[in-house]
Amino acid sequence: MLCATESGWNALKSLFPDALFVGYATPGIRLASAYFSAFKEFGKIPEIIFLKNHGLLVTGGTGDFVKDKTESVLRTIERHLNLDMEQYHAVTEIYDVTRRIPELKDKIVYLSRHGDITEGISTFGSNLWKWQFCPDCIVYCGKRALVLGGTFTGADFANHLARFGIPTVISYKKNVYILADSIKKAHDIESVLAFSAQVALANKDGELNVLSEDEQNFLLNWDAEKYRQRMK
Repeated sequence: MLCATESGWNALKSLFPDALFVGYATPGIRLASAYFSAFKEFGKIPEIIFLKNHGLLVTGGTGDFVKDKTESVLRTIERHLNLDMEQYHAVTEIYDVTRRIPELKDKIVYLSRHGDITEGISTFGSNLWKWQFCPDCIVYCGKRALVLGGTFTGADFANHLARFGIPTVISYKKNVYILADSIKKAHDIESVLAFSAQVALANKDGELNVLSEDEQNFLLNWDAEKYRQRMK
């Protein structure tokens, strides 16, 4: 939002006087060359770098430092723009918990902004809707959503793991987050979840035929479905 306008570029220089600013260059060797020239003139290793018409880079000795510094920079920008981006910061909140749980430590956290899912949570509330009517919904989305309160800990995830398996779909502060192995998988899950929301919304005044608990467990443990899930 700020790297793409002259007024924004000047605002960033006021907000982050110790950052390195690099003028626009075509991605690739030209941008690398422009960065290197600016870096030599800067005279030290920068923690915060703004690339004109590209965006933000943050450097540091550890992943945690980079994550925390990025959050700090973004919150400063949000205050300047008078924006509320808490739904995106919640991605980091959830990730900070899941990365400490062995079964979840390699998962990414993805915020869904799909219109049908947004409409679904608006209509049905934080507990979401019954997607257990469809085999694909069970296989992709799991048996239940994990509904988190205003504060949460690893125990909330551990309890869900013990009762329902991996919490693929998470409901938190009126938003839906997806745990997945990759962005591609998150998009696949989001697509199936959105389909289930469409069906639930179309039948909100009726009653869906939900698969039995035994059938749900069978589908989740079916080798054929596990194989299909692993396919790229």
